[in-house]
Amino acid sequence: MKKIVVLVLGVFVFFACGKDDKDAFVGTYKSETQDESNTNYQTLMVKAKADSIYEVTFTSTNIKEGNEGCTFKKEGNIVNDILEVPIEEWDKGAKMIIKSVDKETLEVTTKLEENIPALKYFCKDGSTLAGKYTKVKNK
Repeated sequence: MKKIVVLVLGVFVFFACGKDDKDAFVGTYKSETQDESNTNYQTLMVKAKADSIYEVTFTSTNIKEGNEGCTFKKEGNIVNDILEVPIEEWDKGAKMIIKSVDKETLEVTTKLEENIPALKYFCKDGSTLAGKYTKVKNK
């Protein structure tokens, strides 16, 4: 009886923690930092490309006239449950990291604190890619 309980528990843990952990990043997210009208924000899209390789795209929504906002599109990979994306335009070896805060929230920062200004490098309007992003629910 104990073997059956352990086996059933093991199968449950495998399926509960298996594919879902890797796909936890996949989806479309909206930045929590927005303007007062709630229409000017960053969008983060994460798509699975291959085993542990993801395409990461940031775009800006409803940019005020004359401002380009943020644009970014690169591939990254999962290292210890963190999505790492090289940002070598800023500094050799620099990496953006995307961490899962909970099932609905991702946090974007850099691997080294000294590289945080790099996340403004990809923005033309003074904003940054850094911050928390909430998953957009499909309607």
